[in-house]
Amino acid sequence: MNIAFRVDASVHIGTGHVMRCITLAESLKSHASKIVFICKNLPGHLMEHIEKKEFLTISLTSEPFKQEKDAEEVIEKVENINLDFIIIDHYEIDQKWENLLRAFTKKIIVIDDLANRHHDCDILLDQNFYPSMKQKYKQLVPSDCQLLLGPKYLLLRREFYNVLHRKRGEFKNLLVFFGGSDPTNETSKALLALAELKLKNVSINVVVGNANPNKDDIKGICEKIGANYYCQIPYMAKLMEEADLSLGAGGSTMWERSFVGLPSLVTMVAENQCASTEAAAEFGAIKLTGWHETVTKSTYMKKLNELIHNENAFKSMQLKGYELIMRNENKKFEQHPLINLMFNERC
Repeated sequence: MNIAFRVDASVHIGTGHVMRCITLAESLKSHASKIVFICKNLPGHLMEHIEKKEFLTISLTSEPFKQEKDAEEVIEKVENINLDFIIIDHYEIDQKWENLLRAFTKKIIVIDDLANRHHDCDILLDQNFYPSMKQKYKQLVPSDCQLLLGPKYLLLRREFYNVLHRKRGEFKNLLVFFGGSDPTNETSKALLALAELKLKNVSINVVVGNANPNKDDIKGICEKIGANYYCQIPYMAKLMEEADLSLGAGGSTMWERSFVGLPSLVTMVAENQCASTEAAAEFGAIKLTGWHETVTKSTYMKKLNELIHNENAFKSMQLKGYELIMRNENKKFEQHPLINLMFNERC
């Protein structure tokens, strides 16, 4: 079984697409003889990180993205591999690219969050939460496309399935993580707010990715305020399990926090996060700080002050997070419905 991922990471794009594809690839290892990641050579591309996970990588040119050119370059790289699946996690790819690759693979799988373009795919996964989820892709995919929609299809790393249920209430541990690259530098804003708040008897854990261009400055701020600093760690689930509250962005990590029952203040740092983040806030699973351009150090101070002494808010977010993510329906790491569908033709 040969599987290729077409996915990119960069300082601008962020790391979330690649990280969730690595999660899926890890769970496919026992099924596949070859798994290869096809990525553009962009600043912050993460190909070294992918290779450390023992997956093959194919580097594409870093010139501006054009679907036809990208498809031609990919075909040149994979035409002799005899692919069973191409898995695409890329906002700039639609049915035009997929049509060109159709002859070079048995099946096409798309991972998406936007529902804003047509796809020629056999399976589509969107793990986000929206009102009227089932209607989002109705006119955008072939009639026989299998749709996996909603947080119950969340792609979770193995570590998250070992997290224990823990009731939250008292505020003693804060986790700060705004994604692998944090392009709007929310981490620094939040830390400057924490420096002024001077929280007593609260442990602060700050996580950044290697792709974060401000990581050295953030490390310096952490040292000044006595916060613990972590870079590109493999044990995020453990820090989430220990935390009572998190400051973070929307996207995949927001659903991970809900899965472990971690209440969070969420800032929207990309337009593709807005609809699902606002829906999660309306559902009661998170508290929203706002759009990153309007969120300041003062915003974080105000929101934290409103929340940290409200035990009922912590408990409510935890329960609503569990309800939203449908935690009881999430099976073991190797039993994701997508994998069942890929190899058993059933979900």
